[in-house]
Amino acid sequence: MKIILSLLCVCVSLSNAYSQTPNLDTLFQKLSAEKNDSARFYLAFSALTESETNPVDDMDNAEVILLYGQKNNDKVCEVEGLACLGYDYRAFGNTAKSLEYNLKAVAVAEKSKDDRLIAMASMTISMNYLDLADYPKAIQYNHYALEKAKHIEPNIIALLSNLTLGEIYLTTNKLDSALIYTQKAYELSMSTGIKYYLCGIYVQLGSIQAKLNNPTLA
Repeated sequence: MKIILSLLCVCVSLSNAYSQTPNLDTLFQKLSAEKNDSARFYLAFSALTESETNPVDDMDNAEVILLYGQKNNDKVCEVEGLACLGYDYRAFGNTAKSLEYNLKAVAVAEKSKDDRLIAMASMTISMNYLDLADYPKAIQYNHYALEKAKHIEPNIIALLSNLTLGEIYLTTNKLDSALIYTQKAYELSMSTGIKYYLCGIYVQLGSIQAKLNNPTLA
């Protein structure tokens, strides 16, 4: 389920490595002009490719976005760059490096006092603790992400946090809780129109129902 659930950095796929720099240059111009925090969050998010299919390109973009954020004191770019680098190292199986970047993302996000950034960083670091089988910490960070995500629109972080909580409870054989949180992820997918994660949601619901001895529903 790790591949299904670790789909945070999903937005626009850039055609190839040579087309990335002009797109990022344009992005930074838009970021400089944009004053709305929500719009800036999703602008930066749009430059990060789908980590599962091309984590190398995603790392390249995340590093450029991180450097831009650090140079310009732009916390949106700094946190998103750190968090996506944290995920990409996770995709390569480097848990130590992933945790290092995600801890930095959490620290910068908390300092920014921006709920969007705190929710994102909390959700990504929760995946590290899931990998490390530190389920109490993984649950704690996901609930914190959900609390902060109440004010985010569209609520992609809440969807993923619920889905990850469902995976944690499925892994620990707490099936009632697994079903509750995975169902919440499904409902958020329906209400927000964020359908990208439906495949993962259905697979997880099927796995839960199989463990509940409901083979037809599974």
